[in-house]
Amino acid sequence: MFFGLWRGMLIATAGTWLGSLAAFLVGRILLRNRARRLLDRFPRAKLFVSALGRADVRTVVLTRLSPLVPFAAQNFGWAVTPVSFRRYALGSLIAVPVGASFFAHLGAAGRAGASMAVERFSWSAFLTVVGLAATFWLIRWISRIANEALKEELPSD
Repeated sequence: MFFGLWRGMLIATAGTWLGSLAAFLVGRILLRNRARRLLDRFPRAKLFVSALGRADVRTVVLTRLSPLVPFAAQNFGWAVTPVSFRRYALGSLIAVPVGASFFAHLGAAGRAGASMAVERFSWSAFLTVVGLAATFWLIRWISRIANEALKEELPSD
C-alpha cells in the first residue's frame, strides 16, 4: 500500500531473501552441531536430511514453493542439511518472488478495495482485485505441483 505494487514486490522480495539468508547462516553456525546430535537418535530423519543435502537448486525451489513447512522453519531446516549455501541462496532467490508478489498484490488489492468502497467503480481497482485472485490461484497451483514433485524426488523412508 505504501510503496505501490512493483516497488512493494521488489522490497518484499529483497527483504525476504536477505532475511532467509541471514537465518540460514545463523542456523548453519549455531544449530548445525546440535541438530546432528539430535538426528543421530532418529535414523529415518537423518536419512531424509542427508537426501536434502544432495539436493540441487530445483529441490530448494520446490520446497520454498510448498506450503507444507512454514518459510521461517525452512530457513533453519535447510541450514542443518549439508546443502551448499550457494544452492540454497539461488533456490530461494528463484522462489521468493512468488510469495512476495502475493503479498504485494494483497496490499494493492486492499488499497483498491478501499478506493472502491469510497469512490465510484474503478477499472484499475477492479483489475487489481482480479490480479490478487489470480495470484492466489497461481500460488495454489504452483504449490500443488511443488508438493507432487517433492514426493517423487525425496525418499519416502
